[in-house]
Order: sequence, then structure tokens, then C-alpha cells
Amino acid sequence: MFLEKLVTLGKAFLESGMNKAELLELITDVKERGALFLKNIAIIEISMNGYFQAGRLPIQIWGEYRDESLTDSKSSKRKVIFQADLRKGMALPFTYPQSGNPTVPQGKYGLPVYLIFSTMIQKEGKSKFLTDLEVAHNFLKGRLERTLYLPHELSVSEMETLAKLIQIIAFQIKQRIDKNNKGNSILMLCIPEEGGPYQYSLKREIPGEKRKIILGESVLFPGRYIVADLEMIFDRYLKAKIEEGAEFGKSKQCNLCGVMDKQAVSVYCKAWPWLAPTWHPPFSEGLKQKGKVKNLSTAVGSLCPECYSALMIGSGIFTEVSSRMPNWLTKELFLPIASAGGRNEAEKKDYGVSIQGSVLVLPHAGQSQFQLSKDDPDIFHQALRVYREKRSAPNREDKPLFTMTGLESTLPQEFDTDDYGLTMVYFTQDNADIHLRALFEDVLPSVVTKLQRIIKEGLQREVWIRDQLELSMPDWMNDRYGSLPFLLIRAYGGCYLWQTMEAIFNGRLIGWKPFISGVSARMNGYAKSMILGQRDEARNSFYKLKEEIYFYALFHYLFWKYLSVILKKEGYHLIDWKELLQKMAVPEVEIITFNDPEELGFVTGYVVKQFSRWYYGKLEKDFLMHRVMTFGSDLTPDEIWKKGLSRFPEYRLKLDLHISEEFLQRSAMIECEYRRLRDMISKHKDEFMGAFWSGYMLAPKSEKGKDKGTN
Repeated sequence: MFLEKLVTLGKAFLESGMNKAELLELITDVKERGALFLKNIAIIEISMNGYFQAGRLPIQIWGEYRDESLTDSKSSKRKVIFQADLRKGMALPFTYPQSGNPTVPQGKYGLPVYLIFSTMIQKEGKSKFLTDLEVAHNFLKGRLERTLYLPHELSVSEMETLAKLIQIIAFQIKQRIDKNNKGNSILMLCIPEEGGPYQYSLKREIPGEKRKIILGESVLFPGRYIVADLEMIFDRYLKAKIEEGAEFGKSKQCNLCGVMDKQAVSVYCKAWPWLAPTWHPPFSEGLKQKGKVKNLSTAVGSLCPECYSALMIGSGIFTEVSSRMPNWLTKELFLPIASAGGRNEAEKKDYGVSIQGSVLVLPHAGQSQFQLSKDDPDIFHQALRVYREKRSAPNREDKPLFTMTGLESTLPQEFDTDDYGLTMVYFTQDNADIHLRALFEDVLPSVVTKLQRIIKEGLQREVWIRDQLELSMPDWMNDRYGSLPFLLIRAYGGCYLWQTMEAIFNGRLIGWKPFISGVSARMNGYAKSMILGQRDEARNSFYKLKEEIYFYALFHYLFWKYLSVILKKEGYHLIDWKELLQKMAVPEVEIITFNDPEELGFVTGYVVKQFSRWYYGKLEKDFLMHRVMTFGSDLTPDEIWKKGLSRFPEYRLKLDLHISEEFLQRSAMIECEYRRLRDMISKHKDEFMGAFWSGYMLAPKSEKGKDKGTN
């Protein structure tokens, strides 16, 4: 049960020594949405000391605008960024509605802090928020009915006074609207009281105090200052969230810890939009009323206050450590795997899909808590901070996980042991509409370490191929080849990414055939465009083919090492292309036999490329296009053999090509091997063709100069 993982994670943070002011940040939307609403802070100060008094503080901005202008030789662009004061914003905690109409009162309010949306102010003619006192009155009334801990029920005249003040505030906010300020605001009814979350103080500043924040000078009692106590705010805000859970059912027992508690409430939680009331899973009809589930406590489960609080914290951590897969990786998901031309066209499109994900670090299956929290609380607290901030601290051996997951995440060194497991979640979200794409549970850190090492070794091993191909790639492109999701998408296609990631993280076999067939098809497509296409198309395909060969070698190595190191499989042979090139470069012809279509394909490509240079030097025509790929036909192993390899001696005599005897002997030996292995090659055409183009492109250039067109 995924909720259980969030509760476990939340309890770890509750036990880590974090103060309530820090925890408050995790259960509100201030950090995520603060920049949107902290531009307009409207506070109505209310005193109940003997008689009702109300006054409005000047509208404040909690943050600052920064001018980040970008200037070039042709134009000047001004870019203004609003940097919200998030710490101060915690004094007015809010939950941003994930579903339904956000302008309608929702959930429970632990404090009289309410969001005002720009549409409520700008659409004056429709909402009449500025002109109709009843609209302002209803705005306040609906929210007060859902607000806990109010000192007393406001009278009609008191409500009217507040509604008038709200109208004045709304008018002032509208005057502030410009291109950088759309009018989204926070309205607070501040009722300072002794021992409450908001109090009076005679001090303008409270130096060194982390739990208290000055909101402004009192308008009812000049010389006093309104102070917010973040720890008390946390308590009230959290209790309101628990009350939200109670709205959708209660029970006498917690379904996680088993504690008998009359206050156990449903798992519904606005901090966790995956369990919204509009969710429509296949529940039993007996649990539904008018087609909808009304009692989530019965349908899904209940949590005691302790577990529910942990769920709130765990949900906040989940949101905080979540990130988006980069656009280049998401876009790769939609590119065709086998069509070179299709990939070129698909790369031009914008698919507009955003995939989010989160990596959770949890005790491995069978354990229910983080032992480190008890062994050394200070070290545990530091490890959790590294995890939250997603970056390593100095002099630590924390492990970045982006190359393995495609998500910005860091595994603290304290959790880099198989006592812990990684849970990876991938999803798309449109408000409360959640689509779960993949869930990988209990991934061992040791497996991640081995995979990282294999990919790093592969990148180092295949540097010589890039040098030989003169394949220049920018750093950002080079980094992509160090990404496991990128390699798996290129190898198997976007539609198989999640199942291959799950297989490789859990030590199961991954397929060879889908990989080699896709590589072979793309190579043939790029080669055909390179040889037959127009100049720009040929040049682009020439580069793409070199890139494909580099990928082929890199993933081939990854596949072999995965089988041999992680799965401990024996009997799989990795061909050493560098060694084959060295053998082909020796002047003396050695008798070499091949038992692998891939090896034979590589040396065939090598000798075809050598012959094509002599051919071009004589006729200034591309050999493959002129003699083998006639009428634009696709290249196959038999076509290469019949029209190319077996006819080298014939072309030599007819065209008077000055070909060395050594070359003829070597090509004849390779041709004989092709005849011998022809049946095997027919069953492994993709292996032969993938290696053929690799040998063709890796064949060293002639000493007299570079060939035209295809080099």
C-alpha cells in the first residue's frame, strides 16, 4: 500500500528532530505557490477585547522583485522575477485547491487565512465582488463556517463591517494589478490573543527567533506589533487537516498501526490529491451512494491522528522531492524506434507532455522504521536534509540519482546500503487528475551502484569509437548517453521504458532482439538517406549514423555487463571491435574463421568500405549506391554478398582497379565465411547489418586523403 510508504517516510521526519516551524513548510502549499499569492497580503486586524473592533493593515508584499534583464545586440528584453519571502509566508499557511472550483470554500481552515484569486477581482461585472456587498459577505461566510478555533460567532453587523473592509481591500488590490501582479492575494482575519497563534508584542523585531514572525504594526493599538507563532500555527493547521479526513468517514481503529482510536479518520488528505473525492476506482457498489464513494474510511481505510500526521508530512516530502523529467527525455518517449525518417520528423514536434516523478528512500521490505534515527539523530537529520535539498553536502559521498532515474534526486550516503530500498514513482498530473505511469519498489542501492558503474565504464571504453568516427557531441548530448532511461528508450522504444526499467532494477532479463532490430532498422534508414539523399539530408544522416553506431557499441557493452555482472549469466560473448580493426589492419593475411554473424558483419563492412574507396577513386561514384542499392532498394546481407562481396575480383578486372592482392585474399576469405554461415546469418540479419554499418563507418580513412561524400 503506497500510503503506508508515505506514513513511514513522514514518521521518519517527525522523529528526526525537525521543529514544528520546519514541518509546517511540508504540509502547506506556501513553498510551491507562495510566489503567486505573496504579492498581495491583506490583513484585517480584529479585537474582541470587551467589544468588536476591526481595521485593515496596509496591503503588503512579502518578497521582492528582481530585474533579470537580457540584452543582446538587436533587442533588449526585461525579465522581472518575484522572489517570495517563503519563511514569512509560513505565518499565513494555505492549501491550494487541487480539484473543483478553487474560488469555492473547500476543506477545513485551521486559521482564518483565505485565498483570493485574480478572477474574483478582475471579472467585476460577473462576480460583483467589488460592488455587491452580499458577494463579499458570502465569500466570508462560507469560509468562516469551515474555520476552526474562532473565538465566537460573528454577529450580522460584525460580518457587515468585515465585508465592507474586504471590498475596500479588493479595490486596492485591483489598483495594484499590472503585468507582474495579476491580483492573486491572501486575506487574513487576524485575531491576536494571549497564548494564541497570533499575539501582540511591543518589539518591532525579534532577533534570533525562528518560530516567531512580525506581521506588521497594529492599526487598532499603535505601538504594538502583531507576531505569528509558527509552532502554534502548525498545531492548528494540522488539526484542521485531520478534520478534513473526518469529513469522509471515521472509524475506531487505525488500519496501519492497529491502534484502537475513536478519532481514526479517513485517509482523505488535501495534501495528497491522489485520493480526491472525485476519484473513481472500481469500488464495490455497496460502498457507493449515487455512484460516488462517500465513506473513504470504509472503502480505503482510516488513520489515527499520529499516522494521519505522518501521512501529511510524508505527502509534503513526496511533493518536495518530486521533479519533472527533462523535456529532452520526455520527448524521446514519443520517437519511433525503427524508423530513421520518422525519428527526424518526430523530433520537430512539441508533445506537450510533462512527466513527474519522485524517488522515496525507505527501510527495506520487512523493516518498519529508520534505525539510524535512533542510533544517531544528528547524522540522521543531516541525511534527511541532503535528501530534501537533492544535492550533496561538502565532504560527503552522497549519490546523485538523475542518471538512473531521469529525476533530480540524491541518495544520502547513510542510506546507501541494502538495509534501505528506493521506491520510484512516475506520474502525470493535471490538478487532481493523476495518471500513474510506473511504480518501482524496493530497488536496492547496490543495484543502482552497479548500473552506474557499468554505464560509466562503457562511456570510458567507447571513447575510442567517438574519436575514430570523429563524432563531436556537445556536453549536453554526451550527458544523455550516461542516462539509463535515455539508453533504454533508444534501445526498446518509449512504450517499453517502464517495463524494461522495472526489469533491470529488479535483476530480470532484458531482451536482445528488440534492441538489435531497432538499431539495425535505424542504421539502414540513416545509411540510405546518407547515400541517396540530397546534400543537407545526406550530411545530417551521416552524423546520425555515426551517433547510432556509438549508441550501438555503448548499449551492447551495457547489455553484456548487465548479464555477466548483475545476473551472473555465462556464455555471452562481447565482440571487441578494436581488436577486429587491428586484425584487419595487419598487412599479412591471417586465416580467420568466424562463428558469429556479428563479427562477420563487422569485417564485411570494413572490406566493403575499403573497396568503395578504390571504386570512388576510379568512377567518382558511391559503390553501394551504384552497384548494390540499385533503384533505392533496402540493403540486406544477401544483397551485400551477391552484388558486392562476391564480385570484388570481377569489378577489379572490368574497371582496372589497382587493388592489392592482400585485400583480395582477405575479402575472399570473408566471402567464403559468409557462404559457410549463410543459414545462420539469415536468422540473425539484424546482428549482421548492425555490425556491418559499424565496420563500414569505423574503417580507417585512406592515407592519401579523405573520400568525398560518405566519409
